[in-house]
Amino acid sequence: MTTLKKLTLSMGVMAVLTACAPQAPAETSKPKELDLTTEESKLGYTIGSNMASQLDASDLFTKIDVEALIEAFRDKAAGKEARMTLEEMQQAQVTFQEKVQSEATALSDANKVKGDEYLVEYAKKEGVLKTESGLLYEVLREGKGETKPTATDTVKVHYSGKLVDGTEFDSSYTRGEPAEFPVSGVIPGFSEGLQLMIPGSKYRFTIPSEQAYGVQGPPSIGPNQVLVFEVELIEIVGADK
Repeated sequence: MTTLKKLTLSMGVMAVLTACAPQAPAETSKPKELDLTTEESKLGYTIGSNMASQLDASDLFTKIDVEALIEAFRDKAAGKEARMTLEEMQQAQVTFQEKVQSEATALSDANKVKGDEYLVEYAKKEGVLKTESGLLYEVLREGKGETKPTATDTVKVHYSGKLVDGTEFDSSYTRGEPAEFPVSGVIPGFSEGLQLMIPGSKYRFTIPSEQAYGVQGPPSIGPNQVLVFEVELIEIVGADK
């Protein structure tokens, strides 16, 4: 869940004014054409575009009144006094933060309940094994040999990561090349699962939220999400064979 970030005027305000600002009444109903041939206009549009990108990345366009934003910049540019007091502005931010936190908590709790229910049902499936930590795994294909990676090894793998509803959030297959990383450099459930595998194996890990990202899940995943990975262990890199 996104939170209100302190936005600075770093290459990103004027595009909101030029792209989103309502036009003042004029003789014609056509919007004023923007001249981007001067250095000043190019710089202004660049600053505005970057500011708009910051707002978009923070998902704030869906949470603010863009017209009020535009008027605030117009007032400032014209040297006018702000239409809200500092205390009113601070309270607006506090109210927003409280709303964001409330929504995040509700989403986190809902994901936790949904994830726990999924784990209980999935554990009943034939062929599903469970470790002491709560990691569930299935052997889709077993490799040959006896060597398994340790926490100090680096591995080369192909993998896909999905939420329990099937939404894919990461995949080396999609990128078209396997990934290489330290066994200890990934989330605990993934790291534990890798150490069960022999090169040539393909496993499915179903990782409880506590062994994944917990409440700190990135935006593409969300808080308290159970994660499902299909993993092919291609090679243990640098390990004693």
